[in-house]
Amino acid sequence: MRRFLLIAMVMFALPVFAQNYTMRLAGIYSEDGVQSWDYIYPSETNSNVVCINELDFLDEFGGEITDSIYYDDNNNIVRISTWQKFEGEWVYACYVEYEYDENNLKISRKNYNNFGGFQLGGIFRYYYDEEGKMTNWTLSFSNVEEYQKGIREYDEDGFITSEVMQQYNFQTYYIENATMVTYEYDEDHNVVRSNDYYWEAEQWGMEAYRAMEYDEYGNCLKSEQRTPEGTVQERKVFEYDLSVSADSVFYYPNPEDDFPQLPKVKNLLKSFEYYAQNDNMELSLVTTYSMNYEVCNSATAVGEEYTFASSVYPNPAQDFVMVESSEANYVEVVDVYGRVMFSSEMCETVKVDMSEFASGIYFVKLQANGATSVQKIMKK
Repeated sequence: MRRFLLIAMVMFALPVFAQNYTMRLAGIYSEDGVQSWDYIYPSETNSNVVCINELDFLDEFGGEITDSIYYDDNNNIVRISTWQKFEGEWVYACYVEYEYDENNLKISRKNYNNFGGFQLGGIFRYYYDEEGKMTNWTLSFSNVEEYQKGIREYDEDGFITSEVMQQYNFQTYYIENATMVTYEYDEDHNVVRSNDYYWEAEQWGMEAYRAMEYDEYGNCLKSEQRTPEGTVQERKVFEYDLSVSADSVFYYPNPEDDFPQLPKVKNLLKSFEYYAQNDNMELSLVTTYSMNYEVCNSATAVGEEYTFASSVYPNPAQDFVMVESSEANYVEVVDVYGRVMFSSEMCETVKVDMSEFASGIYFVKLQANGATSVQKIMKK
């Protein structure tokens, strides 16, 4: 079970702030139908995910999981509660709680597992320098104050160069080196390589490394995990829509590293192919993951709410759609990647020719007096 494990990867402790987005990630789906993640939002104007529904037929415990996510007044994630389906019944499996300081930096993480009642699994604590960079973290567990410890180093530009993880030894009663990750960057400060080491016989030995390639815009095109000798064990190949800036898209921050790890992006991520070694130790395509997006009308979340009447029909549409509103003064039709397929001033009724549109989901956006209404339509 995902969070029944005590030791979780410690992510960068960055706060989650509300921003105005025009698109938000709605789902990730594998082409083979084995895995899917649906991201649920409280309204059309809010980019804070409140629920993630996961279906994973590779999961040995059944594969249906729901995460409920809670926020504080500063939009920091303060709690993630996980429900998991066992033998047809939903079980409240575990939850994680976070605390933040006055600068919205995460200072603690507590994990509670349900073993006939919720029990504290351990406490992570995070420490920062005066610039807000995390310098180290500790894990308290099993009456040991520093059961684990992480130590980070940075270069002169503030980019992390290494993180050493130390583990308490119950035989020697000392905390000792266990693993280390180092990072290498290109001239644009993109991570081009991360190296994984393990501590043995009083020295570091390389376990594996990950190599990344980027396009001219800074989008990660390919990520490969390799053995120390260079044999590729795993590969991800990413595809982007260069017409959509990532600044206008909300991606869930994934603090528990439960969901697909998305790369650094400058443009909208459309899909990625996943390759792994087969039984013959040959690299082969496992599946392709597609990203689904929806319009996030966050600009109307600030200020006094204003609503207006509108009608969009037929839905589903085939060759055209009629848009009616006596108050709206502008209309747009947007695809799932945020591209404007049609735009026009409104005059009570507008007929939108969709005969050349590809089949799929589109969004009709109406604007009136600074407010926006969004309706989803299906093109056959």
